[in-house]
Amino acid sequence: MLIGERLKFIRQSVGSTQAVFAKECEVSPRAYAAYELGERDLPVQAVVRICEKFNVSANWLLLGKGAMRTTTLAATIVKAKRYAQAFIENDGGIYDEERRAVIEAKFQQHLLDHGDEGEAALKLFMEGKLDE
Repeated sequence: MLIGERLKFIRQSVGSTQAVFAKECEVSPRAYAAYELGERDLPVQAVVRICEKFNVSANWLLLGKGAMRTTTLAATIVKAKRYAQAFIENDGGIYDEERRAVIEAKFQQHLLDHGDEGEAALKLFMEGKLDE
């Protein structure tokens, strides 16, 4: 996927038109259309605005590497706690605090290591759709 395709993906994921998204990025609609088509390079200021306004990783936007969305450590910890709680409840709920903390830590590390793809895998695992 090229940078223009990633821009289009972001725009479509937030349900925006090119004109509205261009305004959010503080560029003209014509310039934005050229960025999506790969006819013009995306200026650094626009990269920063997109990453900040739409919670997108600059590494993903520019290079196509890593997770698309940036996630704070606090958000990752909250997600890990939810997944751990659901896992424990699905497994009968009989865990001491030490075991619970170990499970939370494992889910947290998985989310940190694998980003959005890791969360998708955890969801499949929790639904019993992922082989061990």
